[in-house]
Amino acid sequence: MSKFKYDIFLSHSSKDNDFADKLWTLLDKSGFKVWYDNQSLLLGTILTEILDKLKSSRFVIVVWSKNAEKSQWVHDEAKTALLNDKDRTVIVVRLDGKKDFPDDLNELKNIKWLDCKKGCLTPKDFFHILASIYGSSENTEFDKDVYVTRSWDKKYEDVFEKYYPKLRNYFRLIGDYPDQDSTVEQRITKIMGTCRGYIAFLTPKADSDAYLGTSKYFWKEIKWAYECELPGLLIADPNVYSKINELKSFGTVSEILQLMSEKGWFIKEDEDEKFKEACIKALRKFTLISFDDEGWENYVADFSHDLIQTKTPHIYYTQNINIGNNEINSFIKRLCGIVTAIPCKDESDSVIRVNTSIIDRIKENISKAYLMISDVSNAVMDRYVDIGIAIDVGIELFLFKQQDSSTTSSYIVNSIYNYQDGCECLALIHKILRQYRRKVIVVEPKSN
Repeated sequence: MSKFKYDIFLSHSSKDNDFADKLWTLLDKSGFKVWYDNQSLLLGTILTEILDKLKSSRFVIVVWSKNAEKSQWVHDEAKTALLNDKDRTVIVVRLDGKKDFPDDLNELKNIKWLDCKKGCLTPKDFFHILASIYGSSENTEFDKDVYVTRSWDKKYEDVFEKYYPKLRNYFRLIGDYPDQDSTVEQRITKIMGTCRGYIAFLTPKADSDAYLGTSKYFWKEIKWAYECELPGLLIADPNVYSKINELKSFGTVSEILQLMSEKGWFIKEDEDEKFKEACIKALRKFTLISFDDEGWENYVADFSHDLIQTKTPHIYYTQNINIGNNEINSFIKRLCGIVTAIPCKDESDSVIRVNTSIIDRIKENISKAYLMISDVSNAVMDRYVDIGIAIDVGIELFLFKQQDSSTTSSYIVNSIYNYQDGCECLALIHKILRQYRRKVIVVEPKSN
């Protein structure tokens, strides 16, 4: 679970309330939990209390203007955001066209600069704000994706950092977002289903032999990866390794269960037998190495050849051809890739093949999609066909439309999301995509 109570802290001068109110509304509609003084500030709140809220926020957006430059509170909030957490990103949205922060803030790092000309918030501006929150260019570098299970405990960071450069030579590493509400099997297995392999870093937990001295959470994901039929590589703490290695070569599943019971290893007695058996089968299928194995690079290279040879999945998007601005459709496709680290396709991406109808090509793209989003504003017959295909193949489908436009019949779907303009459209799509995020794991080189 995330250590942050809020996704975003929105800092601004009260004299820029009109702009900040609109930005807060859009961020809220995007699914973010935002701390914003016009909505959250109680009478009598003092600066130290506000700064506590700031420290509890993953991102900080500073609305910067001539008004903000004169506000000591905005200065203090920006300073605290930049100095308190080296990993926190501060996004500065400039309303005045100036290219610099004041002297007391200008030398601080980890700032992203965005301009909103004349204080207006356009779809292009809002798209860039959303993109800045995700940050890494690796989200758009589609690659050989491998799902990774690892501890978020900082004391084991060095272990992962040791392996990361070599792993990244072969794979793009994918994980779940730590700020998701819960570890839901359906969501995790859906992410695993987009990947071509699985790697787990089995770090020790406490002084217990339960779950072979590591975490139950790890075993859940090992079981799910096995059931997703992914090839697996387990990289284990030496003590954990010794237990697993003994089990892997012991005998039948029932014999291994008996051995575990005798030694007090692995799954606790109150665990479901099917869970235990699936974990054992995964152990016997997956490759196992120890943290201190000097030949680990060779195992990684061999594992790279075992990956499932499947095409990269995608989000399928059917556009509103009457939206009046093709730029919005471009932003939507780019936003899909940035949020989910999966490319977005539409009808134009259906590869032309001899003796294959366009309907068959579209059906193939929809059937292989991670999910489908469709703008049904003033929908034409083609849109009904796309929706019918998605329902037929069982792809998760989200429909949205411009408010007050005509739309598809209600018997096809139970609910359709509404938006008023381009900015709201982007906010709505982000909220839909947020529950389907895949985290691209990136380890930045340490500076000397």
